[in-house]
Amino acid sequence: MRFSTRSKVSVGTIIAISIVAAILAITFATAPIPERPFGTLPETSADVTRDDLEAHVRFLAHPELRGRETGSPEIAIAERYIADAFERFGLAPKTELGSFFHAVTMYRRDFDPDNTYVELEIDGQSIRGVLGRDFRPFFFSDTGTVRAQPVFVGYGIVADEYDWDDFEQTDVEGKIVVMLRYEPGAQDPSRGFAGTELSAHSHFLTKAQTAVERGATGMMLFTGPLDADAPEDLRSIGIWAPDAENARSPADTRFRIPDFPAIHVSQSFAERLFAFDSIDGLVDLQSRVDARDDTPAPSVQLAEISIVAEHGPTPVPGRNVLGVLPGRDPDLSSEYVVIGAHHDHLGAFTDDPAGIYHGADDNASGVAAVLELAEYFATTGPRDRTLVFVTFTGEEYGLLGSQIFVRDQIVQTEKIALMINLDMLGRNPDQPVRVYTGRIPPERRERLEGFAEKHRVEVTFRTGRLDAVSDHFPFHSAGVPVVSFFTGLHDDYHTPHDTAERLDYDRMERIVRVVADLADEFANSRDTPTEF
Repeated sequence: MRFSTRSKVSVGTIIAISIVAAILAITFATAPIPERPFGTLPETSADVTRDDLEAHVRFLAHPELRGRETGSPEIAIAERYIADAFERFGLAPKTELGSFFHAVTMYRRDFDPDNTYVELEIDGQSIRGVLGRDFRPFFFSDTGTVRAQPVFVGYGIVADEYDWDDFEQTDVEGKIVVMLRYEPGAQDPSRGFAGTELSAHSHFLTKAQTAVERGATGMMLFTGPLDADAPEDLRSIGIWAPDAENARSPADTRFRIPDFPAIHVSQSFAERLFAFDSIDGLVDLQSRVDARDDTPAPSVQLAEISIVAEHGPTPVPGRNVLGVLPGRDPDLSSEYVVIGAHHDHLGAFTDDPAGIYHGADDNASGVAAVLELAEYFATTGPRDRTLVFVTFTGEEYGLLGSQIFVRDQIVQTEKIALMINLDMLGRNPDQPVRVYTGRIPPERRERLEGFAEKHRVEVTFRTGRLDAVSDHFPFHSAGVPVVSFFTGLHDDYHTPHDTAERLDYDRMERIVRVVADLADEFANSRDTPTEF
């Protein structure tokens, strides 16, 4: 295997289809946008370079794509770009699909604005919050109504490794927990937890599950004023599911928490919640939590959260994109190594460019890696097993594209030797790359450690329970061996600040080399999938 540092692609020019279906090339310089025939991509080669990775990321995270939201016209541009790249590299479509696209139907139920609300009772007065202005339900929230006493629980985190327990002295049984977003001292590089990198404890779903385990009946979360760069995006995204029945009722509790209404409220509503006269009250409250000051927060007598979904659901069409490199071995070519990443992100919450979630790290970085790997393997020739390169839609709304891919058996799961997932590869250069493994024996992990050492990539393994946080999870649930690469959360995660210039492309190149070695190992091993 040969990896070169010579660039074969200009960061300047990449081809795409515009929203109005004009055939354009988007140029990342000050020059005018020239018209070109679609598909005239640069010459392919066996090189993996940081410049190629950056070029792909800059296209996918360009403002013209407005954050690649699932179901949007702009995400179709990204999908066409990926499919055209697969075709240019010489990959084949999946025979049963007849194209590089796997058409999927997702389902969305919007909330009834008249009956979806949050209401506080303070000193005999009622204060009602308005959907889309004062709050929005989380994607994992159930519908229904809960009326209970709210109780403040700091950041809602229990982390033994950091000697932190926000619930230690607070009984939340039967109550609505109120908590801060992120984690203690998130703006302080010298803080505990994971330094400047956000730890897994900051994830919304993790916080909700922690509260449920302690008996809470509902949740309100707000962004603290010390996290000044975090936007207040209170768009209602509705309830999403991979099928109509799950959109009506949360049968799959991995992606929806039953009987647990959970909402994200604005800072101004949080001020009213605590009866503060100004934002200074929230500043003081967050500062005391960060300093481990146990002074109790102001209490609210009663709160009611009501979440009611409208009739439906509404079908939303989307597309996964996949290309196939058929295997060369008569006995092993019917088995697969799948390399995937999600291509969707969160869209834009205003018409202003400052409101675009560019999604450079999450997950243009992973898609760029899939494209580089597809090009590398296609130009260096088939392996014994068949290689499938796939990008998924709908990850941000509940791993929808990958769930449907597995459900529909686009690739027979019992024939998959390994699924490699690539999600957020571009940040936290001072932190080890997190490698999540499932159904991978120790000797295989040792080989992966060797590949990482060879390419100067520090890794740390996470094994055991794999949570539903990325697209490896549906494969793992179906019995497939999985390895997922992730460089960690950061303060720009799910904000408009996740832009292309903030990624470490040199390190991304080294990570892609590690993945290439791993895929090569599994694609040519004589072991069967059941022996991995």
